[in-house]
Amino acid sequence: MKPYSSGNGSALPEDLFSEDWFTRRDCVNGLEDESILRAVLANDPDWCVRAEAFRIVRSNEEILKNVALNDPDWRLRLLAAQWLYEAEDDILVNIALNDVNEQVRSTAVSILCERMRQNSEYNQPNGALLDKMQEFLPKQEKRYRFIVDFDRIIFSPPEWNKNFCIMPTFEACHSSGMTGGDWYDIFIAIRAAKTNTQYVEMADVPTWGRGFSVYYLRIKPMNDDKTEIIFLDCSGGSPQLEKALRENRKTDFDALIDRGVVCYRRCRAVLPYQELCEAAVQAVLFNHDAIDFVQRDFTRDWEMEEVHAGFRH
Repeated sequence: MKPYSSGNGSALPEDLFSEDWFTRRDCVNGLEDESILRAVLANDPDWCVRAEAFRIVRSNEEILKNVALNDPDWRLRLLAAQWLYEAEDDILVNIALNDVNEQVRSTAVSILCERMRQNSEYNQPNGALLDKMQEFLPKQEKRYRFIVDFDRIIFSPPEWNKNFCIMPTFEACHSSGMTGGDWYDIFIAIRAAKTNTQYVEMADVPTWGRGFSVYYLRIKPMNDDKTEIIFLDCSGGSPQLEKALRENRKTDFDALIDRGVVCYRRCRAVLPYQELCEAAVQAVLFNHDAIDFVQRDFTRDWEMEEVHAGFRH
């Protein structure tokens, strides 16, 4: 490691100059001085170390934009782009049109296109943005999509006019953490569903035993690399229905789903497993807790890929 200094002359910990990336990352994990963390982002050669510094200072808008536009590693730019869901259109358009990495461009495009859909719903179309995004819209409209907002998880198949919406609720209240946690459970289930059936129960039950929002999800491998995904919305159901679902969840839950249990809404789709995975990885996240959860997985997976490939020790 070549010596470097912080912008305001703060003394840098000796461990930041270790040749061992793990030692440097552990050192960064305990830092709070923004000037030192800026120096790490600007000088450390290892993306894992810079990612740890970014995690700590990403709430700084200037740093966030700088990493999204200028970090030399696409993984850092991708992490930063996901946090730009409230940024100005021009920054996202810049990334969508100019970033050299397809995943980073796709993240910016997905955020912009979802903004455009939401603006259209509220009769606030952005004509200039629409012109810039014309080349991307057809591809966006033809794919399966997940959108995670503050209080909603939306599954949007391309051939349907209506989306399937999950709104986790506890005692008539919503929260980013509740929604983000449920999305992470779905995300993990999708990634594990290539060869084994996965189930997700999203139920928030107060102390007196009546659930305000009860959703079930089954992801089941089929032939020819196809996957069946079924959502059940039982949030408007009776306590008796909820009890039956819970009891059968432990015994023969598949039979209950396949019989078409009476519930508020039922959604079924069959699609290639790869498309389902892409929809999960490229989900548009307008929820900071959801971003936090999935980015931990992303960084761990990227790190382990390099370990297994012999690039990282």
